[in-house]
Amino acid sequence: MKWRTGGSGPWDGEQFDRNGDAKRFKALVEAHDHYRPPAEQLVEHGFGYLVPGHAPAPEEPTVMTFREYALSWLETLTKPSVETKRKYRERLEKHVFPTLGDLPIDKITRRVMREWQTALLATGLSRKTIANIRGESVFPIFRASCRPGEGEEPPLRSYNPLDGLALPDGPRFERDILETPEDAAILLTAAYEVDPEAADLILTALATGLRWGEVAALTPEAVRPHAGTVEVRQVLRKVNRRRCTPARLLPSMMSGESE
Repeated sequence: MKWRTGGSGPWDGEQFDRNGDAKRFKALVEAHDHYRPPAEQLVEHGFGYLVPGHAPAPEEPTVMTFREYALSWLETLTKPSVETKRKYRERLEKHVFPTLGDLPIDKITRRVMREWQTALLATGLSRKTIANIRGESVFPIFRASCRPGEGEEPPLRSYNPLDGLALPDGPRFERDILETPEDAAILLTAAYEVDPEAADLILTALATGLRWGEVAALTPEAVRPHAGTVEVRQVLRKVNRRRCTPARLLPSMMSGESE
């Protein structure tokens, strides 16, 4: 940006990297009758670096909290369904944000994460549930924070604090397994005494090995007692905490007839 001092005097000028800065500076020069603006005006309008000997105040680095980064990461996901993303956010709000939400994401240490896991276990959550929370959302969030940004911004973290961190030891429970036909008979007898319709589902699950969502979505025509077969073509889904109309399986996912 060039101008004549006072409008007709010697040439003066400044070079800028951005056109917008050049236009703002030009307006300042014109406001001062084509003279170079005084130092205080340059500083006030963001041109302090043009003042000899002026040291601009260092910019405060932007501190991003775990909550802010986690929510922005969640918005970038494209593969999970809307219901899956809702579940991720619900778990973050309930089990993660109360402890980690307001902490700067670059200051969270392995010790903090170990204490977070231990606290979750103390609330009664199982090791399996804690592992799901870790694996589905928290671990990927930290992993993403170790990568450069989309505009080649430097990574927020240099390591993932969950990488190599073992799950806390919790109480061990023995599974109840039906080992003999007599055990199954006792269970089914009790089930039919309590709720015959639910007992039908239990019997079907025991006999076929199907998952609950598959058993609960079976239609009458899918069960063929005369042939001893069950045809699985749909599953029951949960959307916004409610069971919804069964979703049809893709042909490649259909299990056909199961003995």
